[in-house]
Amino acid sequence: MKQITKQDFLKNKEFYLSEMKNWKIFIYPTDTVLGIGCIVSNSDSVEKIFELKKRENKPLLIIIPGLWWIKNHAKISDKNLEYIKSKLPWTYSFVVNLDDSNSINTRVHNNLWSVWVRIPDNWFAEIVWELWEAFITTSVNISWEPSVLDVKNIPEDILDWVDYVVENDEEFLWKSSTLIDMRGEEMKVLRK
Repeated sequence: MKQITKQDFLKNKEFYLSEMKNWKIFIYPTDTVLGIGCIVSNSDSVEKIFELKKRENKPLLIIIPGLWWIKNHAKISDKNLEYIKSKLPWTYSFVVNLDDSNSINTRVHNNLWSVWVRIPDNWFAEIVWELWEAFITTSVNISWEPSVLDVKNIPEDILDWVDYVVENDEEFLWKSSTLIDMRGEEMKVLRK
């Protein structure tokens, strides 16, 4: 595991983008809490994240590289898409039905044919836009434990699984994003 600063990351952005594309696992800042993730297309890296979190079948949240991703991969009404647009980028996440089951690694959504998406309001989300591919964003913790909010407090058993830790120099919201279910006729808040 290598620990880097935001400045190191941005100075060597092309290298780190290539590492992301080469299936490396990163711990990184979001606008809410520290995230851990990898590109969604690599099954081995996605499975590692499930293992390190000791997570069973609960789907993983992803950062999408722009609203175009929802338009291309989700079944969603124009009204619901406008609602999502009005809330992004910000501390909201959305559950949307997938239009194409092959558009994302099935392990990410555990064959539910819906996916949890968000666009954080921070610099790392802009990096994901440059990847042009969705990126896992789940909290840094074992599933039943509280989220880790400071890189200094990340347990060794998590650090052993990751390739890079990007230090945070920005303020967090200090709680997970609000999760809104957009799959039915009526929107439902699943997590505040």
